[in-house]
Amino acid sequence: MKRRPYFLKLLAFSLLLAMIPVAIQGVLSYHKASSAIQDKVLESNRLLLQQSLNHTEQILKSIETTMLNYVNSTEMLNAMNSPIVPAQFPLFTRLNNAVSSMSFYEYGVRRVYLINFAKDWVIDGEGTYHLGQIDDRSKYDKLLSRLSSPSAWVPNEGYIPSTDANRSGKDDNSLLLVQKIPQYSTHPTGLAIVVFPESALSGMIAGSEKLGTFLITDRKNRVIARSDAGHLAGTSLGDAVLRDIRMQQTESGFKTLKESGEQVGVTFIRSSYNDWTYLSISPFRQITKDSRAIGSIVLVICLVMLLFIVILALLGSRKMYRPIAQIYEFAAESGLGGRGDELELIRRQFLSMRNSQFELKDQLNIQLAQLKDFFLQRLLRGELGTEEAREKCLSFQIPEDWRMLTVFTTRIDSLANTRFQEKDSDLLMFALNNIVRELIAPKTRFPSVLLNTSQAAVIGHAHEDEEEIRRTMYAMCEDIQATLRQYLGVQVSIGISKPYRRLVDTSRAYEEAQEALGYRIKYGDESILYLKDVQPDEEDNMLPAFPRHVETELIAALNIGDKEAAEAQFNQFLDWLLAQPVSYREQQVYLARILLDLLKIVQDMRISAKHLLEGESSIFTRLFSLRNSEELRKWFLNEVIDDILELLKNRREIKYVKVAEELAAMVRAEYDTSLSLELCADRLGVHPSYLKRVLRKELDTNFSDYLSMYRLQKARELLLETDLRIADIAERLQYNNSQNFIRYFRRMEGVTPGEYRKKRNPAMISGYTG
Repeated sequence: MKRRPYFLKLLAFSLLLAMIPVAIQGVLSYHKASSAIQDKVLESNRLLLQQSLNHTEQILKSIETTMLNYVNSTEMLNAMNSPIVPAQFPLFTRLNNAVSSMSFYEYGVRRVYLINFAKDWVIDGEGTYHLGQIDDRSKYDKLLSRLSSPSAWVPNEGYIPSTDANRSGKDDNSLLLVQKIPQYSTHPTGLAIVVFPESALSGMIAGSEKLGTFLITDRKNRVIARSDAGHLAGTSLGDAVLRDIRMQQTESGFKTLKESGEQVGVTFIRSSYNDWTYLSISPFRQITKDSRAIGSIVLVICLVMLLFIVILALLGSRKMYRPIAQIYEFAAESGLGGRGDELELIRRQFLSMRNSQFELKDQLNIQLAQLKDFFLQRLLRGELGTEEAREKCLSFQIPEDWRMLTVFTTRIDSLANTRFQEKDSDLLMFALNNIVRELIAPKTRFPSVLLNTSQAAVIGHAHEDEEEIRRTMYAMCEDIQATLRQYLGVQVSIGISKPYRRLVDTSRAYEEAQEALGYRIKYGDESILYLKDVQPDEEDNMLPAFPRHVETELIAALNIGDKEAAEAQFNQFLDWLLAQPVSYREQQVYLARILLDLLKIVQDMRISAKHLLEGESSIFTRLFSLRNSEELRKWFLNEVIDDILELLKNRREIKYVKVAEELAAMVRAEYDTSLSLELCADRLGVHPSYLKRVLRKELDTNFSDYLSMYRLQKARELLLETDLRIADIAERLQYNNSQNFIRYFRRMEGVTPGEYRKKRNPAMISGYTG
């Protein structure tokens, strides 16, 4: 066989299954051993570092203690009070000998200085000097300002007295032990300075291959000693790294840093004696030297185990693959090609056989369900005869041994205040139909179907007790309503037909259920409407008289634009209609009549009601599609009455504007005649009171004020543009005498006509006669 991808997969899986535990065990073993060794190396480094710290501090404390004892001795205190005079030469000789003997040569200390500020002398073990002759006092004041305790170790920054012993500068790279004299004085009179070379401090550090480079830094991060160099001119660690170690909150610890591109481990301990930091810097390759050796051993062991596993996996995979190979050879004869391994080919062979078996069955089931739905739709529409209906029931295995049958139809009341929109109505009806099929046992019903905008189902009953049938249907419908409300969040109304016996009468029963649903407009949403309960008594054929007085008052309110009165009259009409014992079709006749009378108002006013009649369906189709009284009330008030009121209002406003424009033109043309409100109203063909309303609404004034203001405007023009006398102007503007004109002009303009002409047009003064 050429193709054996599954065998390779089986072999690879076996190897992978065995290799993963070996690899994990090897990694964990190496990690555990490596961590333990590294911890021991780091602990060893820390112990060596601690030993070096203890050794160094022991020497420093020994030097400091010796010097403290000497500066507090009686001889030293007496010397501090003695000047350099011949009589005191023996004393200073003894002091030089004592200082020379305290040089601590075993520790590398080269020089000790005694300085007396008060008596102006310096002793260095080789001689006595006047301080003022060899040094400036200010550098010692600076040194004193740095001391926060009676004695301290500080770097040499030019603080050594310039005696003959120090002129060569060989003590520049040194640490200084500085002690006040007297020891606890706030204003010391002298100092004792011990010069401790940094090279001697570096020589005391214990060198170690595992410890690596050893460093000592002072409190200002300056390197004052290291184990791998003769002098401390520089360090391989940067200032930022030293500051990072210095800023650590713990007194000791370990950090990983980068030095010259190589990863190193830094172990540090901070001294409480002088706040120095002791550090050891070791390359990781040195720390992990033993770990790498263990890793090599673990790797060899894992490789040996993996080789053994490969041999076992190869032998076992061949044995397990043998039966699969035989089945694969049989399946390959079918000619099914394509990608995949041996099992994939076998799977396709079985799937092909299975699909061939069930594909036809699935198609038949789908077609059977569709044919059954189609049969029930034809049955509900009355398109089947008795014999054909029985034959279909037999072919679809629908039982016929019912004593009585009923039809109920379900319709969604409204999608307002739900999470659905109108575009979801088809999907909701499909979900509603499925829920009804789940709630009602198939043995008691025909398959429910969707028909037009509602869902319909035929229910069979094994008895003829009509009251029992009524209770059963009510209980069933209440269960449907509650379930739809719980799972879909929608309200539905259900119409129930009268019971019937013959299957061929199903179409009549469906019409009865639809008719029962029509009474939602009276009983409201989420109603269960049993036709015999909601249908009026058929023996009473007398219809109630149409309420003409309510309609008349409604039309009157619309004509005068009284919205509140119009709404109140319509609500009165609707309440009257819902209280009448009439069928829902007769209710539609009354509603159609009131709608026609309302539209007639607009037509009588010769107003186009095009937008009232626009839409996807006619206004009467919209009227008859309303599902309950609340929807009916809102539609009439918001979409019919409000629109009619707006049309009438716009018509009145247009007429007001036209009348106001004609009146303004009349005043402009005949302001110098004896115009009056009654004369203008008569000439315009309207009542004077109507003309008053027009002026108040459009011009916000009355007729006399409007006429007077226009005449005042013409008076200003005549005063400025003509040389007419004031009396002539008053007569022309229909004033009885000129004094009335002058008084009115002064009240409105603040000046007399003559003064107005004089200020505005002096050129006219020559023609003015008063």
